[in-house]
Amino acid sequence: RNLMLAFRSSPFGSYNHAHADQNSFNILFGGRRVFSNSGYYIGYGDAHFKGWYIHSKGHNTVLIDNKGQLTGSPDGYGRVVRYLHEYRIPYCLGDASNAYGEAGLTVFRRYVALLRPSVVVIYDELEADHAAEWSWLLHSSERISPDAGNNRLTATTSTARSRVDFFSATPLNFDVHNRFDPP
Repeated sequence: RNLMLAFRSSPFGSYNHAHADQNSFNILFGGRRVFSNSGYYIGYGDAHFKGWYIHSKGHNTVLIDNKGQLTGSPDGYGRVVRYLHEYRIPYCLGDASNAYGEAGLTVFRRYVALLRPSVVVIYDELEADHAAEWSWLLHSSERISPDAGNNRLTATTSTARSRVDFFSATPLNFDVHNRFDPP
């Protein structure tokens, strides 16, 4: 009753006021952010605004070879392919395969399901035209603690305790920090 899961994949791209955040999500519990967009709007067009706040790096989405989605362009679009709102298991499928321009990403489908009352399942289907390095971004205003041996992250807010379990066909590296690039 207190969980909110928001998902975005827009056919309008990242043009004008929209961010480069196709197939991104935010999770709130008890009215508080657990995992959400990050960064600060200091001034339109400054380095942090362009390189983090509206960039894919500031959102819970994916980078390919440290490259994000197209910014300032309607060509960096996504779309919600399927959406089903059932009481027990709401489900959404987003396709952001066109959002990355010439970065080499060929498929980015994100499947999101809410298993009521409080389990969120996110499955990413990722393909590239080369051997790529993928970054799965997750932001929280609270401390995220890694447990790399178990492919797990935990975060605690004043309203929730969360656990994120990763399953991958390849070994994972965890890089948890509290800095912005650019600052």
